[in-house]
Amino acid sequence: MRHNVQVLLSDSGKRSGTGSALTVLKDSGVNTYRWQGGQQTTADIISEPDKGARYSRLAQEFAVSVREGQESVAQISGTREQSVLNGLIRDSLRQEGCWVRKDTTITALTPVWLDSKSRGVRDYYREGMVMERWDPENRTSLCH
Repeated sequence: MRHNVQVLLSDSGKRSGTGSALTVLKDSGVNTYRWQGGQQTTADIISEPDKGARYSRLAQEFAVSVREGQESVAQISGTREQSVLNGLIRDSLRQEGCWVRKDTTITALTPVWLDSKSRGVRDYYREGMVMERWDPENRTSLCH
């Protein structure tokens, strides 16, 4: 124990899955309270109040562990946070020399379905939208 601190995690909700801290710790070999001797796995808990610094540090430590050949998992909830952390991890992997793939950007169209009443209203259209019209006779679509 460093700094004479002990952390107790309780699983009163009996959760399982990617968000369960106890499951993650057990899967990585951390012993439970019923320790009866033997080799213990250490776990470091770092408190970082600033979200940006916390994500950056997680990304850096993740990249270092990958470079060292360790099996690593980074978890976070929320689509926005996942996107931010994913970008930081990729940048850290590049800096560590672990990211050798060429980046590819794929542009995808998101369909917006308009009924006959709203098609004539300009407020429904935004810059960059691709207008497509289906021709049922020729079975083709025409993009504008």
